[in-house]
Amino acid sequence: VQFITRQQALIVDALKAGPAGKDEIARRTRLDGVAVARRLPDLQSLGVVVTTGKKVLSDSGRSEREWALA
Repeated sequence: VQFITRQQALIVDALKAGPAGKDEIARRTRLDGVAVARRLPDLQSLGVVVTTGKKVLSDSGRSEREWALA
């Protein structure tokens, strides 16, 4: 898989540790949560990541999608 950005590569590496929500991915990568949220749909379009269908709690206590490697 060829990545467009360094951020996308960091997100994929973070998901190698297992499925996670946006906030957990941000912690694993040390990227801003907004940056992670913007990159996940791009990676989904490339067929690299998928949503698991599960919801996890965000840092603010809200429900967010869980993501995993495809």
